Amino acid sequence: MLLLATYKDFKEKLTDGKHSQKKIWEQIAAKVNENDYNVTGPQCAAKMRSLKKSYQSIKDHNNKKSGNDRRTWKFFEVAS
Repeated sequence: MLLLATYKDFKEKLTDGKHSQKKIWEQIAAKVNENDYNVTGPQCAAKMRSLKKSYQSIKDHNNKKSGNDRRTWKFFEVAS
């Protein structure tokens, strides 16, 4: 949850093309590390890619079905 919240704070910088992706992920990791975690920028980037992939997979699955066998995910509301 902390990573998602921090990502949202830095999302504009990540997508504007004016800043180095690597430096932004290091800043995100520094913010997360302020809360007694020990992660690096590349670890945060990899985790975010994984979360995005899970989100998209569940979203696609739920859109293809008529309502039966819907999938849920604890981060779904936060990620959307």
